[in-house]
Amino acid sequence: METRVSAMEDRVFGEMDKNGQYAKAADVVLGFNNRLGNALGDYERAVMIMKRLDELETYLDPLYGADALCAPATLAGELLGTEQQIRQLAQQLDQLQQLQPLLDSEHIQGHSDLRARLEAVSVRHLSHAERLGRLQDRVRSTTTAYHQVVGTLADTLVQLEEQVARAEAKK
Repeated sequence: METRVSAMEDRVFGEMDKNGQYAKAADVVLGFNNRLGNALGDYERAVMIMKRLDELETYLDPLYGADALCAPATLAGELLGTEQQIRQLAQQLDQLQQLQPLLDSEHIQGHSDLRARLEAVSVRHLSHAERLGRLQDRVRSTTTAYHQVVGTLADTLVQLEEQVARAEAKK
């Protein structure tokens, strides 16, 4: 490994005097490896994980167990279930390819100011959407308050009517 790193250093530095200004890469890598080993040597769980790193990578592979979990009939059913979506995507791709010459036309490419105008319209649209959201919240809270007032007024009128009916019944 040292010879390979030295050869790499020679290619990078060429004829320059690297020994005076830079530490040897092999020494730095070995020092780092030693420090890492010393740091992890005290922790048994970390050492166990480091030993099983290849196994963990196998389990983390997205395709791990795909062949064991899914029978070919299941995969075929899944593919048939997404057939309509795949067909729609294919149609959309065909439409996009047909419209590609229009998108690449000089009329569109020659108008660089359209981008700035589109961004301004987008910013205005976002500000209007925010204002609309705030207005909807205010309308919702006003409507809730109105319903509460009307409910309270209705309850008061019912109580008042009951009191009047009791007073009339006593006469």
